[in-house]
Amino acid sequence: MEIDNLHSIQARDGFVCFIQERHHEQLLVYVQGLCRRFRHCISYADDAMQQYYLKVLQFYEATKAGYEAKGIRFLRVMVRNELLGMSRKRKSLARLGEIYHGALPKSTDALGWAAETYIAEFFEKIVPFLSGEDARIMRLYIEGYSHEEIGEELGMKPSTVGVRIHRAKKILAPHFEGWWRKKKPRIQ
Repeated sequence: MEIDNLHSIQARDGFVCFIQERHHEQLLVYVQGLCRRFRHCISYADDAMQQYYLKVLQFYEATKAGYEAKGIRFLRVMVRNELLGMSRKRKSLARLGEIYHGALPKSTDALGWAAETYIAEFFEKIVPFLSGEDARIMRLYIEGYSHEEIGEELGMKPSTVGVRIHRAKKILAPHFEGWWRKKKPRIQ
């Protein structure tokens, strides 16, 4: 049993080393290009690559099967998805920061991986005020998804999603003072 486990770990590590030796430079250049295209800090490329390698280790069998079927295209999709996930977390923290008025730390690097805690806390607060569908839309919005992505997920037009978000914000505004429409400071 232990020998089988040792062999599977060695096979996994061998696969990861193979991927790194053969495709690391191509994938890094690809994700750096995505960072430039989406106007992200170039250091996000390194972070996305680290997360990618963690996923390869965690989901070795699925990654290996995908790689054998589709080659480097499969790996590019994995890296792109990691970068998109990081981007969504950054948007999510920005949107939550609007709600909590700076109560969140400013650095998204350290906190970006803990955004789920704040999302869950906020979601618990809004559920009593919204319908199930509107709460689901707001959860996706707070998680950083665009109107188009939410519409695709829920089978709605992006404009409908925007209207539903706007209406949900109006419903939630009295419960989260200053969130939806920030009050202008009074000049005395």
